[in-house]
Amino acid sequence: MTASFPSFEPNDAFLQLPLAMQEVRRALPMASNLGRSPDATNVYALIDRLTGAVQEDFPRSLCAAGCGHCCELHRALIRIYRSEWDVLHDHLVATRSEAELDALVRDFWERFPPYLPLLERYQERLDAGERPKPTAEELPIRCPLLDGAGACSVYPVRPAICRGYGLLSLEREGYPEIFACNAQRDTLEAQLSDGDGPKLRLPSFGPLYQKVADLCEDEPKLLIPLWFARTFPR
Repeated sequence: MTASFPSFEPNDAFLQLPLAMQEVRRALPMASNLGRSPDATNVYALIDRLTGAVQEDFPRSLCAAGCGHCCELHRALIRIYRSEWDVLHDHLVATRSEAELDALVRDFWERFPPYLPLLERYQERLDAGERPKPTAEELPIRCPLLDGAGACSVYPVRPAICRGYGLLSLEREGYPEIFACNAQRDTLEAQLSDGDGPKLRLPSFGPLYQKVADLCEDEPKLLIPLWFARTFPR
């Protein structure tokens, strides 16, 4: 596992996104792992290449490390594959002392038990192809991997869906739309239509996430709190 990803030298004379899209398009067929290598065979590295270029070319973007707005569970019922959870788990074990890991587990079991049955029901609905949208009152909790300040505590190894959200597009019901919260969507749309801004559309997250799905074929895909509960029992 690696906590860093390959650096691609920018050329300040050009917009970064067209170059990044070319590089990722060439590299994606050869990608073979999720978060396990320090090169472009790591799908996470390719996602980061694209999202980094979006942030370069659209500097008013609101998405950045430290923002946990999309990590509130009523906003994002985030399911990840077993391979992605294994990367998170290995990172936690490698970077936390025994006392720190125990504190994280205790905190989870103090806050999450009342909501685990509901999360199991949402899991069943998601598995059935539904798109449930719980309210803040139903799920007034956040991802268990956020730190006390509300920032992602596993940011270097965060899952694919967390990397792409806010900075790429996704086809929904046959039409591409910005894959982001309302505030970020408005910000990017304003820049995309700005006469002085780059004349670009956001790249699609679809091919990248399809590669993730292909690499994780036949693996279970669970909500992050359910992975946590099963891996770190009370």
